[in-house]
Amino acid sequence: MLEITRTQDRYSPDLQIPAAFFLEDMPELDEVSLRAFLLLLAQTQPGGSQVDAEALAQQLQISLDRLLDSFKVLAARGLVTWTPQGLELADLKLLYRQRVSRKTGAANPSNTDSSLAAQAQADLANLVSQINHTFYQGVMPLAFYNSIEKWFLEYGFAADLIYALFNEIKQYGKLQANNYAERVAAAWREEGLRTFADLNARHEANQGLAHYAKILERKLRLTSRLTAYQLDYLQRWLYEWDLPFDLIDEAFRRAASKQAQPNFNYVDAILKNWSDAGLRSLADLADYEANYQAQKQAQMAAQGAAKRRTSRSGSQAMGNFDQRQYQEEEITSLYRSLDFLKAEPEATSTPDAQPAVPADAASSD
Repeated sequence: MLEITRTQDRYSPDLQIPAAFFLEDMPELDEVSLRAFLLLLAQTQPGGSQVDAEALAQQLQISLDRLLDSFKVLAARGLVTWTPQGLELADLKLLYRQRVSRKTGAANPSNTDSSLAAQAQADLANLVSQINHTFYQGVMPLAFYNSIEKWFLEYGFAADLIYALFNEIKQYGKLQANNYAERVAAAWREEGLRTFADLNARHEANQGLAHYAKILERKLRLTSRLTAYQLDYLQRWLYEWDLPFDLIDEAFRRAASKQAQPNFNYVDAILKNWSDAGLRSLADLADYEANYQAQKQAQMAAQGAAKRRTSRSGSQAMGNFDQRQYQEEEITSLYRSLDFLKAEPEATSTPDAQPAVPADAASSD
């Protein structure tokens, strides 16, 4: 049974339909979709009703698949909405008021924009039909109709990516699990996937990640597989920082010379420095380190020269005092004093001194 919902005040008992329906939607609907919509309006009561989809298809003299396709056409024009419970008929008066509001609120929308919107709706309807027939043989669970529309219009998924999503959930036996499909779609959106090419690139990256993980496990002689956290490091080095595996291997080699078991956090610090320096090969690394050593030697030489200059200036500072300024007369007097000191000493007499008595004179007395 198909659950059909509409509220009490949407339609009058005599089923009056706004004139805008006949002007805007009726010319755009194919005969089957138009008949299906009018029949739904006629057979449903305000509030909620259950309609046997197969009986409805027989009444319209069409197949069940064709009936479901007509529902997609109606949904594309906003006349019905898929819900987890079934179909909800649009409030036509509200629908046309909103359409008028959008037209008047927009700044003269171009014909190109309208054509693009119409093309998007046509592509969506075609995609839904293709998925329904390919994976569900025409009986796709109703909840998937809304999901496909959301992934296509809101998430911006290309048709080929949505088709690939159904292939994905089919591999895990989850074709009936709309919640599982929603989680997969949300994860892909978070990863930035928008097309099948994006998904394929991610697949190739994962294959490369597994390849390099095995190399590391062998070189590090690990007895177990890399953990999810270690794989996150490897994925960042390879695909976010765009480092070749040669550089990653070199970082591990250097870490192994300092640690018995190289630490991924230590290696991450090494590779972060190399990535920030723009290194992308072992040749880049060799040039980088050669330049670093040359700069280091130049810096050491400059520091040595500065120390020598400081030492010399310190020695000179030890005799740095104010010298006395001598006048010419003082210098002359100083030299005279020096000459006096160099002269032979002369005998001098004093008033109290007694004359020397010869020895022989003393004896004659």
